[in-house]
Amino acid sequence: MPFIFVVVFIDVLGIGIALPVLPMLVGEFTLSRELQSYWYGALVVVYGVMQFFCAPLLGALSDRFGRRPVLRSGRCWAWGRISCCSRSAPRSR
Repeated sequence: MPFIFVVVFIDVLGIGIALPVLPMLVGEFTLSRELQSYWYGALVVVYGVMQFFCAPLLGALSDRFGRRPVLRSGRCWAWGRISCCSRSAPRSR
């Protein structure tokens, strides 16, 4: 049970860190305030929709295989995607 609390805490901490910084990050890639607000809203909506559709799927997987393996595989998948994306990102010198 403590493992699940730690995983949920890390997840909520990541959202809490990313959400306040997201408008500035979006602003770096857009030309106007209107585009910035549009893309920020789009990202927030996509996050909510994906939570809506994926939560029942992950719940069913947790019922079938257990919470811990599902949480571990999700974290490993996220770590793998982040490491692949960071390797393909251009390097600044």
